[in-house]
Amino acid sequence: MCPRRGTYGAHPVSSAAWKRPSWWGKRVLSSPEAADYLGYTTRTLRNWRRAGYGPKYFRPDAKTGAISFRIEDLDEFMRSTPPRKLNDPPKEAA
Repeated sequence: MCPRRGTYGAHPVSSAAWKRPSWWGKRVLSSPEAADYLGYTTRTLRNWRRAGYGPKYFRPDAKTGAISFRIEDLDEFMRSTPPRKLNDPPKEAA
């Protein structure tokens, strides 16, 4: 028995209390949703765009300037990008 939780190895949060992330079931994500999906901040995604790095994005509405990401593009970016240490600059494409 876990003395801190008073349980026998079960997670303290019940499955009924678990909430799906905002991007669950979507094919196109907003910038905050994409950041959550990748595990980075929106600021990191913005800095990558400015540096010409990061996942592919598009602007569905030119008036608002909102940026969107396709899940397939985010997955491809994560597969093609080796893990980096924190604060490592992106490597130049060959």
